[in-house]
Amino acid sequence: MSTSALVIEPLRTTPPLLALVGVFISIVLFLLMLRSTGANIWLKFLSLAIFLRYFVSEFPSTTHSNIGGFSIISLVSLATIFFGLLLVIWHNSKNLVLKPFACIYVVIFAMLFSGALNNYLINSLEASLRWVYLLVICIVSTQALKNSTNKQFLDALTLAIFCPICFQLLSIFLGYSKSGEADGSASWIGGYNHESGFSLIALTLIFVAALRVVCRLRFGWSLILIGVISLLASNYRTTMIAGIPVIFTVFIAYGDLKLKGQDKLLLPGLAVAGIAVLIALASQFQDRFSDLGKTVELFPKLIAPPDAYTREAQQLLSARFYIWSKYLTAFFEGGFAQQFVGFGPDSWKQTFPKYAHNTFVSALYEIGYIGCTLIIWALWSLARLSLHGTSKPLRSVLLAAHLGFFIVNFATMPLWNIEGIIYYGILVGFTYYSKIAPRPEKYS
Repeated sequence: MSTSALVIEPLRTTPPLLALVGVFISIVLFLLMLRSTGANIWLKFLSLAIFLRYFVSEFPSTTHSNIGGFSIISLVSLATIFFGLLLVIWHNSKNLVLKPFACIYVVIFAMLFSGALNNYLINSLEASLRWVYLLVICIVSTQALKNSTNKQFLDALTLAIFCPICFQLLSIFLGYSKSGEADGSASWIGGYNHESGFSLIALTLIFVAALRVVCRLRFGWSLILIGVISLLASNYRTTMIAGIPVIFTVFIAYGDLKLKGQDKLLLPGLAVAGIAVLIALASQFQDRFSDLGKTVELFPKLIAPPDAYTREAQQLLSARFYIWSKYLTAFFEGGFAQQFVGFGPDSWKQTFPKYAHNTFVSALYEIGYIGCTLIIWALWSLARLSLHGTSKPLRSVLLAAHLGFFIVNFATMPLWNIEGIIYYGILVGFTYYSKIAPRPEKYS
């Protein structure tokens, strides 16, 4: 269950000094994290699972090597699923059939059904396990919130997230970056192998920090600033754009919390200030976003089969439109059965050198019209839970986070990436708990 299948590129080797200092800091964070969880076994498991995933990902050349047919990073993911399900069943197996999470089971069934019809059942099991991983994180997050305060929950998550953030800051200090973008820009992602996964960690930190702001906890704004810097340093355009809704909304939510009566007329001014900050930040990365204007200009020509693409069109947005065209052309050339149920989960590996960089395009190819529709339905169903949040600021931030996650799916595949699944699982868990929380004053 590693994400190496998504990004076929050489594994990076973490420099000794970065590894040594990073491990020392990680041990300190680990001990602080365990202390912050108290006696809450759900929160202990959640924070430990997240921490271990982030930590082992900092050493890709080691943790992606095979041991008995499995990589270390895969074994960590499988252990999370196994012990997570064991924990849920041990405490109360009814948590496995919570109604809001039924949509996850439906997607898993669609994957297995497509795999069976395409004689691709074994491969579909691995793809389905990612959604089981999501289910575990959703349930455990909800139970952790039920048995802790918001402060305890968010403190533990913040400390877990700070493990890779510290590696990133160390890599900036030591001058250890990753190059490879067509425009020559670099990504600062610690020891991580790819910027897409790391950028989702930065997005997770921004979301957790935004929750701290609306829950009136300390360090919210400081952590948002660190999260924004981390997101910009990871240099992944899709996630930068996806972070805008949460960053913008938390400004408005904070004003709604702090301003009273006629002072709330200042909220439009805060909105303008938020937009100005975002424009100022975007101007510093105009080279990275220069493709957007060209894409708009050439858009009519991009709705074409891959053979019709010019060399310039092929390179736009890191070849995303060109990749999508290949997938969609292959999909529409398939028979009725393939279009209905797809070619099977992860079947792209047999045909294409690169993953689709789009959850919905990939879903269409792999699990057909049925599966793609079910994934969209699942995202929508889980996002709708935000409407029942216990306060307006909280509802706003949760809705913005769901919108941001939806945006990410249009140009990369966070649901095929464990870091993305962790982020979404925390988001869904907090969203569901905000609906069923028995004490509204916890959010006031």
